[in-house]
Amino acid sequence: MLIYGKYTLLDKDNPNVHAYKRELDGRKILILLNFSSKKATVNTKYNIGNAKVLIGNYTKPSKGFELKPYETII
Repeated sequence: MLIYGKYTLLDKDNPNVHAYKRELDGRKILILLNFSSKKATVNTKYNIGNAKVLIGNYTKPSKGFELKPYETII
């Protein structure tokens, strides 16, 4: 899915965050990457209230759309 899924760039004008969605066979995965040393907000226009964090680089991942410095959430 991460390799062959359809790639959709989200929040393309955000200079600090690379956010994208992969979609394959009706399944979706959201990838949020903060490349800055400060907190960063990302706008994906998705409701992630029921989303499940698969992996992240902080012990306690951020909730919502404000990412910690250098945070990655999948």
